Amino acid sequence: MFLREAEVQVLNVTRTAVAQELVEIIIHRAQRGGTCPAQMLREHGRRLALLTKLAADMQLQAVLAELDRQATRLELSAGVKISETVCA
Repeated sequence: MFLREAEVQVLNVTRTAVAQELVEIIIHRAQRGGTCPAQMLREHGRRLALLTKLAADMQLQAVLAELDRQATRLELSAGVKISETVCA
């Protein structure tokens, strides 16, 4: 069974929307969750990175990249030195 081009495009849009929703949920949870949201985002990213061994999916790679970008943004806005995220 082959999908038509329009069906593939809809599938890709849906997967992108799901990936973006996942990123937003994780970011919101990290910001609510405590004293160091950047560190929490990095931890979520590490956990999700373990999944890439099971499914090398471009959407998952995009989620991981977005989590890293958001963690870096939070670190920079908090004045924390990148790669040495230490929260009290």
